[in-house]
Amino acid sequence: MVMTLFMPEVTIFWATFQFLSAWNVAKNSNRVFGAQCARDCRATWQSELAVALIGDIPNSSRSSSARWTLVHGFFTSMGGFVLYVDGEPWATLEPRELARFVREGSVEMPTITEAEIKDRSKGDGISKCVAILQLVWFLIQLIARYAQGLPVTLLEIDTLGITTLACIAYGFWWKKPKDIGCPYIVHWKLGVTAPARDSLAKEYR
Repeated sequence: MVMTLFMPEVTIFWATFQFLSAWNVAKNSNRVFGAQCARDCRATWQSELAVALIGDIPNSSRSSSARWTLVHGFFTSMGGFVLYVDGEPWATLEPRELARFVREGSVEMPTITEAEIKDRSKGDGISKCVAILQLVWFLIQLIARYAQGLPVTLLEIDTLGITTLACIAYGFWWKKPKDIGCPYIVHWKLGVTAPARDSLAKEYR
């Protein structure tokens, strides 16, 4: 809050950076899941010899629900996934670590949905809409006063600039969950050697 008042351009930079990071996480995760889904499709075809079944897989609930969006990207970047090894918390996974473990086959690709993430974060668009409406109302009042020839103070002009930047930041953070109240557990596969905690970026506490 203090940074927004005194250095609003830093907030815009940070919001843009988080948005682009979340977008890249979602894009890379969808690519990783696509490769895993293709392997599963080939395994199903080889085991059951059912060509018709392979045609149904792209429309299955698993592939549609597993496609990641910006919400998933924000959730992952915020530390929403926790690695469990032998039933014990091991570490909070960063996006690159989660993608690497999925590619290596050490963990399954999480299939959490947007609704589940929003329920865990306990955040919704109502509070964001109220804040934006308040900012827009202030802007309308300022324009109306200027049109009527009433004086506009320097403080109000400065507030207008901060308001505009705040609206931009809200746009970048619109899909960002409020917080991570309950992380999603990712289980390490049995029979696979667990990674050393020192090799992971952040240890779970």
